[in-house]
Amino acid sequence: MSDFKPCMVNLTGKKSVVVGGGTVAARKVAGLLDAGCHVKVISPFLCEELRERIGEFEFEQRKFESGDTAGAFVVIAATDSPEVNKRVCDEGRDHVPFLNIVDNQELSNFFFPTVVERGPLQIAISTTGTSPSVAKKIRVKLEKEFGIEYQEYLETIGKLRSDIIKKCHDLGMDSDVKKALLRQLAEDEWLDAFKAGDQKKVDALIAGVWASFV
Repeated sequence: MSDFKPCMVNLTGKKSVVVGGGTVAARKVAGLLDAGCHVKVISPFLCEELRERIGEFEFEQRKFESGDTAGAFVVIAATDSPEVNKRVCDEGRDHVPFLNIVDNQELSNFFFPTVVERGPLQIAISTTGTSPSVAKKIRVKLEKEFGIEYQEYLETIGKLRSDIIKKCHDLGMDSDVKKALLRQLAEDEWLDAFKAGDQKKVDALIAGVWASFV
């Protein structure tokens, strides 16, 4: 059994430090930026991918120094030197909540899984480092199964869910009635309508929800 367990973390505005400027570091920086982190990169050089995004993160062109992990919520050691990566780990172990050493899973307490993202829907796939290639193959399969229609579907029923909860509260309706209405939103006919691009059907389903309040 793996010691790692999946969780969802809000990283918006969190301070993150990436030590290293190569292609692996570039992938980590991209993920952190997408998550809304404030990113600092520490490295004597930057690969092309990072140079193209230089204005999106703070950059200190130098080697890692003692104290560089202070105040960071996320630290990623992504250099090509196991010794430097170990130094980053040793310094951050006691005060950095999320620490990832790219070449040593045993020293890390988190890592980024490969993700299928469809708006509100996020499906994380991980083999806990045993085979990233297998994780990628699974992601490709899931991307086909969970198409882009899931984004519009979930965004639509998400708004409806909030509206239904508010309406039921305002009318003082029984909680069982509310639960029944919310369960309707997960019925297959909703997703089928979005997959088919049948807006008339979608409109009819929405109208049917509101008819329940008449």
